[in-house]
Order: sequence, then structure tokens, then C-alpha cells
Amino acid sequence: MILPNILLLVSFNKSLNLSEKPTKKLIRKILENNKVSKLFIEPHLKSRLKLNNSRIRFHGCGAVRHDDHIHFQIK
Repeated sequence: MILPNILLLVSFNKSLNLSEKPTKKLIRKILENNKVSKLFIEPHLKSRLKLNNSRIRFHGCGAVRHDDHIHFQIK
């Protein structure tokens, strides 16, 4: 079975840590733009970073987790 690189990265590199301050700053900066209608991250990150903007959503596509990248939708 061939696994996507991201699954291997998460599975084998336990030393990776989330840079909380810069990530939170980046998300807030993205959301400053009124053309951004939705931003998708994992629910545990929304809680962990104490973000409570209504445009932050969980994608729930099941294809890929959103705890190592950010998607956002522009109007």
C-alpha cells in the first residue's frame, strides 16, 4: 500500500510541533480580508488556538486532515 507523504510525515516525525503564535497570527491575517468567506482547519486547532470566528469551519471531506495546512475560500 502506498501512503501519501503527509501521512508518513505525521506518522514518523513525532518531533514536529505546531508554532501556535505564528499560525494564529496567519489565520487572523487571512480573516482580515472580507473576501475570505470560509477558512478550514481541524476543530482541535480552532480550540487549541482559541479562535472563534464564525468563518472558521471544519471541512470534513475525509480525504485529508487539515492540521498541517490551511484552506480558505474567497467570495
